[in-house]
Amino acid sequence: MKTRFFLLVILVLFLSNCLFAQQEPLITIQRDIATDFGTYHPIPVQVTPNADSYTVNPDFSNVVNFSDFHFTEEEKGFLRQNYFVVTPPESTSLPAPYREIYDVYNANLIGAIPTFVTSDAMLHMFHLFYDNLLMSAERRFFISDLNELLGQLIQELSQQYQTATDSLVRSALWTDTNFLIVAKSLLDTTFVPSQATSVPLDSARKELGLIYNKKRFNRSPIFSYLEDYSQYKPRGHYTRNDSLKHYFRSMMWLGRMTFSGDSFCTGKHTRRETLAAILLTRALFRLEQTGYPAIQIWKRIYEPTVFFVGKSDDLTIFVYDRLAKSIYKDDYVSQPLPVFADTAKLNSFLGAVQLLSHARIFYPKQPSIGMRFMGQRFIPDSYIFANLVWPEGDSTCMLPRGLDVCAVLGSKRAYQIEDQIYHRTSCPLYNSNLDSLQQEFTAYTDSVWAQNLYWNWLYVLMPLLTVKGTGYPPFMQTPAWVDKDLATALASWSELRHDTILYAKQSGTPIGQGPEPYLPQGYVEPNPEVFARLAALTEFMKNGLERFNLLTNQTRDALLAFYQLQLNLKIVAEKELSREHLTFNENKMIQLIGETLRGLLEFGFPEMYPGKRPEGMAVVADVHTDPNTGNVLEEGVGYPRIIYVICNIEGHLVVTRGAAYSYYEFTRPISSRMTDEEWRGLLETPNQPDLPVWQGSFANNRKYCFNHLLPVNDIYTGGYVTAYATMVKDTVSQSDSIRLHLEIHGWYAGTLVTRFFQNNQCVAGSDSIYLGVCKDTTLSVSANLFKPGWVLASTIYFPEGGAYDMPDSMVVYSRVFVQESNSVSKKLRTQPAILTLWNNHPNPFQNETLVGFSIPGKQNVVLSIYNVLGEKVFEKSFARTGASFIQFRWNGRNSIGAKLPAGTYFYQIQYGDKIIRKKMLLLK
Repeated sequence: MKTRFFLLVILVLFLSNCLFAQQEPLITIQRDIATDFGTYHPIPVQVTPNADSYTVNPDFSNVVNFSDFHFTEEEKGFLRQNYFVVTPPESTSLPAPYREIYDVYNANLIGAIPTFVTSDAMLHMFHLFYDNLLMSAERRFFISDLNELLGQLIQELSQQYQTATDSLVRSALWTDTNFLIVAKSLLDTTFVPSQATSVPLDSARKELGLIYNKKRFNRSPIFSYLEDYSQYKPRGHYTRNDSLKHYFRSMMWLGRMTFSGDSFCTGKHTRRETLAAILLTRALFRLEQTGYPAIQIWKRIYEPTVFFVGKSDDLTIFVYDRLAKSIYKDDYVSQPLPVFADTAKLNSFLGAVQLLSHARIFYPKQPSIGMRFMGQRFIPDSYIFANLVWPEGDSTCMLPRGLDVCAVLGSKRAYQIEDQIYHRTSCPLYNSNLDSLQQEFTAYTDSVWAQNLYWNWLYVLMPLLTVKGTGYPPFMQTPAWVDKDLATALASWSELRHDTILYAKQSGTPIGQGPEPYLPQGYVEPNPEVFARLAALTEFMKNGLERFNLLTNQTRDALLAFYQLQLNLKIVAEKELSREHLTFNENKMIQLIGETLRGLLEFGFPEMYPGKRPEGMAVVADVHTDPNTGNVLEEGVGYPRIIYVICNIEGHLVVTRGAAYSYYEFTRPISSRMTDEEWRGLLETPNQPDLPVWQGSFANNRKYCFNHLLPVNDIYTGGYVTAYATMVKDTVSQSDSIRLHLEIHGWYAGTLVTRFFQNNQCVAGSDSIYLGVCKDTTLSVSANLFKPGWVLASTIYFPEGGAYDMPDSMVVYSRVFVQESNSVSKKLRTQPAILTLWNNHPNPFQNETLVGFSIPGKQNVVLSIYNVLGEKVFEKSFARTGASFIQFRWNGRNSIGAKLPAGTYFYQIQYGDKIIRKKMLLLK
């Protein structure tokens, strides 16, 4: 018995060593690759990891700045075991908690906190470039090109319908015209179909009704099969404005609907739809638009999106053009319509179609072969999903997981989680299909991975799926770091799916006193391979988009700057692994990384961010549909979390602070596919989904709660709405209720969601409350849910239907003091417990900033402001008669009213012998 036990222990240790033994990425490109969009130039990484090893004392006494942070006991346990921990963000004085990843780094700069530059931040920044560049191309070019192309095709084919005499030809032209009328009506809501054609349009009107109602599977009035109309709900960046929403629906229609050549259809429908595809191809190649063939306009939309996402695996216009030339002769575009009524030739064409390769990604209820006008694109992750789901068994087998993609791309840990936590390996054929997929993907050549931006993005993620061994810093050699890297890869992949939700083909399951002018040294995540691959991908993107004339001078310069930044980060990471000292400029780059990232975004896309903050990094995408359970798989990225890492910097152990992804995976009903706005609203409630359980190896998985201590205001005015959230009483007993009066005044009704915070924790919250225009209500929460002390209420107002010229949400803050039930002195209970100096807001600032602080007693308090040389430039004394909260607006001038230069300043309050100071940044 003992022998068997020891053998089992040895086996477990052996498997663990295999899992966490250092490994190389699935593939490493080492030569230039010629692609359809230019040459991909890999950037080599040549370093043998040899970073300093170190140990952390259990009491953290050898970590020089540990006392600057306030960790929970759970978080200290993570730091002792793994030397790093990921946590929800602490309270901030930003208008909202850290919404963008660079907010974390700007807070480091202000607070003089050593920075840890993560691969998360750089991958997220690339997502912002990718998403904004695609959106810019759509707004500037694709929408107008598509609108003009559809109008010309409708005119051409409806005229042919009027002259056609053969019943099958007329039926095919009816199909084409109705198909295009739907697309045109979705794109241009001012379009009047009856003025453009006399073709009967009842079926087109029914299609539009199904699309706008976003029903699930219904039989298409125009085509001969079932369509999932829930797919037409605009998601991704297409909810930003009406023109993008219209473009989304139109392109979704053009990308999903198939002119079927599938043998499962009845002969009548297959013949009609195949002939319709031939005649649509003929029109596209014969029609001239503004002096040159319409096919060129089609290419101006299709080819750049191939660069972004990839090629369609459905039969295309070009395949049907080639077949038509072989059966109807090379001049088929100029031949008269009666030629296409020939039954023998049509049968020959249909037979040739059915001999062609079927689509590799099959969506339930749709034909597996046929032509799509602007077919959605083959993407490798959907192909993986399509091969790892089964309609038999329970829901575990019917819906895939993002981990499946990582397992195929080389992550042994992803497979282990699938096996031990989610039990996916018990599904039919899971292991054999996974093994086949791994062999297939391992055999792909360099040119496959370099072919376009989508495949290349997945290539960038591969180094995150490998285990780091000897020579890397101790925190990277832990099993927890393997999980952290896996979460980073999945979050970045989720952003990729979000950005390409319109074009990517979705899979489906078959049926001190004077401050010091000190710039603290920081640390770059020593994963140089990620930064090298990201630099090469950025260069590839810039060169490819220049070929399509899709870059402005500003976006080109921003991409060049981001490319150089990745090269610099690669060099720093290599130096860290080689124990080389960093230069002053390299340390400066690390600490200023937040301002650099924000500046690149605002400089590169001024039309997207005209002086306003982005909506935030939280995005969501549905990536797989299962009609058996009626669910879709959603992949979400939340707001940034904080990663604390104990690093060896110049021989000292230092707590560094950086930004990390928050990754979510959950299911929703097919009829409730989520938009980014709905996802952000859900994240700001206690009902947000849990983080995947396996992330508990490295993270405090406490739910992300938006908590603010300042500023507290009872009113928010924006656009055409004023929202009020006022406490009925300033002080309540624990035996009483907290009553919050909510009002909306203005032009737009909306919903209100309120959360109650205490000690940085989300304690209670309300469901959404709908209020009409100029309405009010009172919300009550039991005060016994809270300990004695201050309670903060955060009320978010969401305008109905996305009101014009208004932010997506407005936040109103209010505060109440909860006292013990047997309290005798209300006045004593309402005093601030400790001396507190809050972060100024805004920070950085240009004209003025708000400094807030509280004092517990009657002594005077002095506010002083210093420059980086330690010179006092401003001072103000506040005489107090009791405990109070104080807010002071500083206008960036010295004590005699002169404007001060831009730069870093330190502000402090002195209360008796106690001093608290913080840092702020004045911009010009």
